[in-house]
Amino acid sequence: MKSSFEELGSFKEESDLDRQSNIEVNFDLLDQVSSQLYRNPRRAVEELVCNSYDAGARECYITTPENEGDDRLYVLDNGQSMNERELDRLWDIADSPKKQLDKDQDEDRVDNGRQQIGKFGIGKLAAFAVGDVLTHVASKEDRTRAVTVAKEDIEGRDFDSPPKCEIFGMDNQRAREFLSEYFEDPGLIKPWEQDGEDWEEWTLAIVDDVKPDILEEGLKSQYLRPMIRTAIPLSTDFEVFLNGSEIEEREIDSEVISSLKLGQNDDFKNHLKSDLKDAWEDIGNYDSADEVPEEKYDCRVTEIDGYEEEQEDMVGLHVPELGPVAGEAKVYEETLTSPKREKRDVQDHGYRIRVRGKLVNRGEPLFDTPQKSYKYWARFISELEIPGLDEDILLQRDSIDESQTEARVVREVLDSIFNFLRADARRKLEDEEIDPGAFFERLSTLSPHKTPEALQGLVEEKGVDFPSKGWEEVDVSFKRFDSDTLARYDGESHTIQINKNHSLLTALDEESFPETSREVIGEALAGQLLSIGYLRHNGVSPHLIEGSEEIVENAARSAAKLLQTPAQYHADKLRTTVSEGSDPFERAVVDAFINLGLDVTHYGGSDKPDAVVDISRAGENFRIAVEAKGGDKQKTDHKEASIGTMKEHAEDFDCQQSVVISSTEIFQLRGQSEDEDSSLLDQVNQHEDISIMTIDALNEMLENHQKNPYDYTQLKNIFEMRSPEGENPRIVIKKEVDEQDYDDLFTNREEDGRPVLSVEELPELTDSWWERMPRNEKMVRTILEAAKEQQGNHDGDDTKPRIGLIYRRDAVIEEDINDEDIEAVLSSAALTGLAWIDEEGKYYEIYQSVDEIMNKMSGSVAS
Repeated sequence: MKSSFEELGSFKEESDLDRQSNIEVNFDLLDQVSSQLYRNPRRAVEELVCNSYDAGARECYITTPENEGDDRLYVLDNGQSMNERELDRLWDIADSPKKQLDKDQDEDRVDNGRQQIGKFGIGKLAAFAVGDVLTHVASKEDRTRAVTVAKEDIEGRDFDSPPKCEIFGMDNQRAREFLSEYFEDPGLIKPWEQDGEDWEEWTLAIVDDVKPDILEEGLKSQYLRPMIRTAIPLSTDFEVFLNGSEIEEREIDSEVISSLKLGQNDDFKNHLKSDLKDAWEDIGNYDSADEVPEEKYDCRVTEIDGYEEEQEDMVGLHVPELGPVAGEAKVYEETLTSPKREKRDVQDHGYRIRVRGKLVNRGEPLFDTPQKSYKYWARFISELEIPGLDEDILLQRDSIDESQTEARVVREVLDSIFNFLRADARRKLEDEEIDPGAFFERLSTLSPHKTPEALQGLVEEKGVDFPSKGWEEVDVSFKRFDSDTLARYDGESHTIQINKNHSLLTALDEESFPETSREVIGEALAGQLLSIGYLRHNGVSPHLIEGSEEIVENAARSAAKLLQTPAQYHADKLRTTVSEGSDPFERAVVDAFINLGLDVTHYGGSDKPDAVVDISRAGENFRIAVEAKGGDKQKTDHKEASIGTMKEHAEDFDCQQSVVISSTEIFQLRGQSEDEDSSLLDQVNQHEDISIMTIDALNEMLENHQKNPYDYTQLKNIFEMRSPEGENPRIVIKKEVDEQDYDDLFTNREEDGRPVLSVEELPELTDSWWERMPRNEKMVRTILEAAKEQQGNHDGDDTKPRIGLIYRRDAVIEEDINDEDIEAVLSSAALTGLAWIDEEGKYYEIYQSVDEIMNKMSGSVAS
């Protein structure tokens, strides 16, 4: 079939050859960008529209092939066009004007009066994900030029022998005579017939030979329209038309229950500061939230430049370690995504994170934050501009580098926004205002004489002055602290603080419980604490008081188990039994491994390992001897974990690896001197077939596995304590590590090139391997269904179906799923025994239904 430029034969014959240019792009790069980064064809169209936006266009017209025999895509805009020199630079990827803009880090990336979305200068290559030939017709400086580049021209060539492209041109008046008929056929507007000065320059991009499978599904208007609508900032200054109809922002036909504009609500600013302070305790590895310096969480009101020069600045909050965040969030009375749109994988709710106006979390409305309450999440929408993420944007510009601190801080900000609005919406929907400050007023009315005595007992225990205004000055609040204590009295703020980290409170804070449930339980727990204060003030024996406290704590933990997920249940069980001795701790470890979907046999006894774990896939079996070491951390001796005995157990039971499991505190016991590591850690570092795992790391695995199961490769590497970076060297484990010695967690710092982690950092090792897994349940189902469908179509008698054919399924293309995700999901499925994948990752087989596989992948609780 002739290309567009060949059909413009008369234009070429009558025009002048303005320039012959080198195409400075490697075919491997072209193929990678077009086929991997832009596997979803609509993403390629989106890139062409983004180029129009960056060029300062006021109008952009997209025409897709809709009739039989059509195989061309057109994108026409009136932005700044290209002259001969600029067309020459168009195909020199290393010399992109956008990359030039990005060189000066102190200057904002602004051109044509707009914040530039493009950053890497490779967006044009996305067109080859749709078709095989790309033509540009550009009108500028009273001259119209055209240039065509075909994928086949580049194939087999490199930078040493670059292919050529020819730029032809003629003056505008003559060009119109030759182009007029060409513009009429696809129904394009004629730029030279438009009124005003907006069309003095224009550019037409034409993609030829659009692939048949893309023609059938990929460019349908009902899918393309919502993608473009949400991808870029549509406004009165930038209008986009698809097949003659303007794409407008979708209006939400529902009443707003609760709304928030960042930078304009002091209550939220204080709420966010409190959340960030608690979060930085973990992010910065501080011993407590009180040690977090104020500069890590002190947010202030700021402004962000508008997307365009004429737009007003956006008011927002400056968040430490992240920068300015502007935008708003709303909770509506009705759900925002209709079932019909949900079926098309269109979501009108969730977080929409923009950088310079470009949406960067398409397909991930949660932005990797924890799953939310459907009741409120389905009614929630947040549009946020976060320019500080610009440096963390990955090449495809629709996701960010998750390894950066900014990504972690962003998720805390997002959770804080949702939780703040959810609480406000709950109060309004339930028509009940909660006033914790009224607690003591109500209590003293019911118990006027005993309430002051109870408060006096708490004050005496803390050794602080009685509140100057009595019980009227005391409040009830919710705060995170590390201990297992349900509640405590803070003498400085005169507040009874309820522990948000306690298992009962975290369970009540899950999606199915109204806000009032937490408040009611909070007041009941405050009453329990006051009863302890009353006993203490009236001289009850400390031994009896401790017994009363223990009963209350155990009752609360028992109640929490009625509400907990399997992961929470096992985590609580591990933390409780590790100090009770080896036998109960052994059973807790075995149950936790069963919940991970592993094949576990419990042995115990002096001549056997505590348990043996089998991790299997076709042709491979990785066997682990487990030693669970519980007990009083002050009395536990590392000699109990004998290296010789572990090796003997592993050999007797044909295990390739031994792992010692205990608490972080036990592993941090000193060696012979204060600064030395224990002998166990020293020997673990010397023996590749011996490793350790803390209960914190195991609990992290349980939480991760509940969201998306680990596969064989991830589990094997975690048990072997291998770094997820580079060639996966085995890590060196230390009691503690001087953080000044290295910047990144897995930086190689030993002479033999091994990274060094502290015992406390082992949970981050499990996270790093898990983050390599596809974490979207919908994606897992799509892959399994596509694999099952492909297997049904397989007609090979002697061979199994090939994994490579799954990539071609429409649903896989639709969701922009990559090959690593497909192999990882099939590996996880194979771990259940209901599927098979060969060692080289080329062939597979599905044995059961998708629902059965996904059910088993989710793990089960041991009885």
